[in-house]
Amino acid sequence: MNQKQQKIIKWSARISALVIILFGLPFYFGYGNPLPFINSDYSIWENIVLIMNSLIIY
Repeated sequence: MNQKQQKIIKWSARISALVIILFGLPFYFGYGNPLPFINSDYSIWENIVLIMNSLIIY
């Protein structure tokens, strides 16, 4: 693999990661309160699900 091919692969990975992050952020912040453990109305399992959803999306 030459330098040009490596550069294309690196930039395509960077651009695709940026697209994935920009696509996932509205879903993360769309739930109103994205910070786990800040709302005392949520149970421990609901807080764990909030954390897991953010990790799965990203």
